Amino acid sequence: MGHVIFDLSATFLVDSFSFWNQNSGGPGLLGTTGIKGVQVSTSLNGITYSPLLGGPAQFSQVMIAPAGPEIFTFMPVSARFFQFTISSNWGDTAETGFAEVGFNNAAAVPEPATLTLAATSVFAILALKKRHRKP
Repeated sequence: MGHVIFDLSATFLVDSFSFWNQNSGGPGLLGTTGIKGVQVSTSLNGITYSPLLGGPAQFSQVMIAPAGPEIFTFMPVSARFFQFTISSNWGDTAETGFAEVGFNNAAAVPEPATLTLAATSVFAILALKKRHRKP
């Protein structure tokens, strides 16, 4: 059917996401437009993707509106991109869709250059303090 790529705009440590499937309030009777079969993959560069270990293979059909999200948890993974490869929906022959996705419990992962800069700054501050203590 296709795929959807989410760019988080930076690398984060992610250990769960919330997913709101298309429900009966959208096109398709009783949530038939909602995504059913899916493979979730992650990437640091948007080119090479790896399957998300512990990720879902299927999203639930949502036959009522409004409905809360499904929450999927997994071992923390560093990623900038998430790709949902969609293989089926709940029966609508014309459209497939979802309502919203939220990537949860994400913490920024500093890049090596940032860590080097931070360490250099700490050493510089310590050196200045030491120099000011001398009589």
